[in-house]
Amino acid sequence: MKVYLSRSVAEGDGRLLERLAETGVESGVELFMAPRPWEPKTSMPPAVREAILASDLFLVWAMAGGESLYFVNMEMSFVRNVRPSLPVFVVMDKNAPRSGFLQLPGGGSRCGGFWFDPLDPRRAVEHARHLAVENVEFARDMAAPFRAFLGPAIDMLYRHLGWETAAGGVIMGRNG
Repeated sequence: MKVYLSRSVAEGDGRLLERLAETGVESGVELFMAPRPWEPKTSMPPAVREAILASDLFLVWAMAGGESLYFVNMEMSFVRNVRPSLPVFVVMDKNAPRSGFLQLPGGGSRCGGFWFDPLDPRRAVEHARHLAVENVEFARDMAAPFRAFLGPAIDMLYRHLGWETAAGGVIMGRNG
């Protein structure tokens, strides 16, 4: 399964992206991350267009401190105009700046999303449980490799944020 990873992350989030790519391979998901920066005011590089056209899913990963929302919105605009049926899944820090498609209800997602607040891990865990257990539409729309990738990806996000999973599934963070 090919997944285009459109991202707006802070400089310190680079290792998380590397680990996501590694986890993708283990789950049968090939993540494509466009090289940045490219000059968005001229045109989208052919490699970016080709990768989106070849993708089975478009994944947005936006974190606070990210400065690439312009690129994310350019890529999402391409998806909306050229591949409108391509599933879009959004993982987003509620404190990340929002613009363009990410201002829409649901963050511009068309098949699911995971929104989190780094200061409120319990709410994030409730959201994750809802996503995993109750959201039947999500499960129906997602290919098995992406579902296999998403759980470990969210777990990596928790660890990246300094949260630890305690016995019984309760998350305890450095902030509470």
